[in-house]
Amino acid sequence: MPETPLLDAREVSKTFSSTQAIKNLSLTLPPGESMAIVGPSGAGKTTLLRLLAGLESPDRGWIALSGQKLEDPSEQLIPGNKAIRMVHQSFDLAANRTVEGNVDMLLRAYTAEYRREETARLLKAVRLNHIATQPVHTLSGGEKQRLALARALADESLLILMDEPLSQQDALLKAHLYHIIRDEVSMAGKGMIVVTHDPREAMAVGHRVGVLIDGKLVQTDSPQILYEQPATEEVAGLMGGISILENERWLSLTKGEALPAGPGKVSGYRPESLTVKPLSHGPFTIERITYQGAFSEIEVISEDVTLLIRTTNKRLSTGQKVNVYRKNKSMISFPDREK
Repeated sequence: MPETPLLDAREVSKTFSSTQAIKNLSLTLPPGESMAIVGPSGAGKTTLLRLLAGLESPDRGWIALSGQKLEDPSEQLIPGNKAIRMVHQSFDLAANRTVEGNVDMLLRAYTAEYRREETARLLKAVRLNHIATQPVHTLSGGEKQRLALARALADESLLILMDEPLSQQDALLKAHLYHIIRDEVSMAGKGMIVVTHDPREAMAVGHRVGVLIDGKLVQTDSPQILYEQPATEEVAGLMGGISILENERWLSLTKGEALPAGPGKVSGYRPESLTVKPLSHGPFTIERITYQGAFSEIEVISEDVTLLIRTTNKRLSTGQKVNVYRKNKSMISFPDREK
């Protein structure tokens, strides 16, 4: 008998005035899994979170937590579900308590010893242990964000929903925190959904990633499949840099150099799948070079086409003539474009 999903949403739609924010959306989340939802501004990410949290009622479809449908928020005195914790960008902290007091208050059902140990463990995980006794009002925005995260992990909720939860963290700390989040959720058998506009964050935190465009969940897959086998050109662009052309143009612009047609009529290459070689009468000109440390990203132009390429060649210069070559077989094929 199949396991009951922790979260199950079926054919959910939501309309505000004349705008359909969520369109016939379905998703499931098993216990212990973290899922990221990525999409552009206005795609419906925050509306989706509010629906999953039980703060908005769908016009059609239904949402269930551990097999029980969520109550209609219009019929509740206080909308929401105690088993679902939503982490807002506004932090929602207890302003009159210390850092450790904000976590400890969510562990009141346990012994004093466990509360001390668990509070210390979570604060160390989010790197706030050195300011455990400070009052909340002295914290920076980034510190408040990490405290909100620690509180979410301490809470007894089954499902954690997060809206751009680490927007104020630096890149290295953000990577550490996403690993912590995933591990904590998996070990506790909880579930988590994070919405973000950043595909790198989505791939870091999600066992699976869903792409939300114009209220529709157009593809849900592992980060690797989404990046390497996107269903559409728009999904491909949302998940990272890519150069997409009709196959005939690839062949004509590069003079047939290692860019064969795929099974479809349109092909895309990620920047790391292409390389360039200087050629005195090459069809492309280097327009821009952006140094990124271990590599450089270069833009090359030919006629009305711009390609993005990642290279470790430090001898290239802007204005230089080059040709473009396929470095590996990681070509992404798309169907023919609509005329």
